[in-house]
Amino acid sequence: MVVLQSNDRDYRTLFKMASRNEEVYKRYHTVFRRHSMGLLKGQKPSKKNCPPPPLPLYPLRSLGRMSDETVVDVLGLVVENKLELTAVEKTAKTAHHLQLIQAALIGVVDEADPPVLSWEDMERRFPQHTERDLLLNLFGKVSHSHYMQSNPIKRIPNISFQINN
Repeated sequence: MVVLQSNDRDYRTLFKMASRNEEVYKRYHTVFRRHSMGLLKGQKPSKKNCPPPPLPLYPLRSLGRMSDETVVDVLGLVVENKLELTAVEKTAKTAHHLQLIQAALIGVVDEADPPVLSWEDMERRFPQHTERDLLLNLFGKVSHSHYMQSNPIKRIPNISFQINN
């Protein structure tokens, strides 16, 4: 049995979880099950014959906007006890920032000849510009609101790409 803090936001979060694909749903189910047994990293054991403390859903809310693949990866870290539940939100935000900057960078070079078709293609052709730390640093220079406009990367000075064929 999973004990939840009951409020409308938690129910909306649960509905979003249940609406994901089967692989994501199974990961969530495993996290819930491991929580009920007190097996998550950083989880304090409950007293004997007492139900576990409520499962906090606030760290999981940030996974709602992530791709199914990213959610499976992040929840996999929780299941494998490599990541505490409280760190899911930060990890998900970092992954989301990376996805945004990757999409923006692909948009900058979409006119290349031959065109960039995927992030893997981008990494192959521009390895010096696709390192994780560099991308996160670049994200800090572009506010999130700019993503609603055309491509914000084009407005950052000193951005250039050298094509490796």
